[in-house]
Amino acid sequence: MITDFHCRLCPEEELYETAKKEKSLPFSDGTYADLSKKAKLCGVGAFAVMNCAAPYEGGSVPFFPVCDPESFVCAADKIKSRGYAGVSIDPERLRAPADGRRLHPVFEKAAVTGLAVSVRCGGSHFSEYLYCTPERLCTVADRYRGATLIFSHLAGIRKWNAAAEELCGKQVYFDTAACVFDVSVKTAKKIISEHKADRILFGSDMPWCPPSLISAFLSVCGISGEELELIEHKNAKRLLSALSYKPNLNSCVPLPHSET
Repeated sequence: MITDFHCRLCPEEELYETAKKEKSLPFSDGTYADLSKKAKLCGVGAFAVMNCAAPYEGGSVPFFPVCDPESFVCAADKIKSRGYAGVSIDPERLRAPADGRRLHPVFEKAAVTGLAVSVRCGGSHFSEYLYCTPERLCTVADRYRGATLIFSHLAGIRKWNAAAEELCGKQVYFDTAACVFDVSVKTAKKIISEHKADRILFGSDMPWCPPSLISAFLSVCGISGEELELIEHKNAKRLLSALSYKPNLNSCVPLPHSET
């Protein structure tokens, strides 16, 4: 079974506004129930939700969305105790450079608390990607070597060549979320080969991309069956074990400054 390490929930209004803007058709309706159903149909046994307001029962691995860095630092221990595997940050939405002073406490506190940090790399379709460039991510990777870092979208949206040059070989994870869009098979194969398959996590970016499409893309990237198994499941299992992740489904109460 696949472990999908990059999914999101999306309110209906936001889902269809984004779909119209991006000229794309969502794979699910943005709810947790539909996400669970569609994930299972695509052979996904467990999935990480990058913007969980509270942990859900079922196959989810919840990540807490950081909307206010200062509040996160105060609440980090509660976040960990309530069953979150990590936190997610979107530098563009926060208007905070990934390597900037404002996010410094987030990376430091997450490392101390034992929470993974998933960084949304790139930005919206029409942005200039100023907040989370491969160069900024290189600084983050070097500065916070004690943290468990996950860089989404193979570490960049439409900047994969720079990502390959700057970030391959760093002690961070990449996820494959939405990697079927605008990246060639040749480039994806190069990134996986140079970064090594044991540092790649399967991610779909649901509701925007079905896991089955990512699986099909990976199958033509020229990687071995052993490498594919690492990406689709084993790396996630090892990562969660290293984090001592234990979901606490008895404490499903939203924390302040979260969003769905």
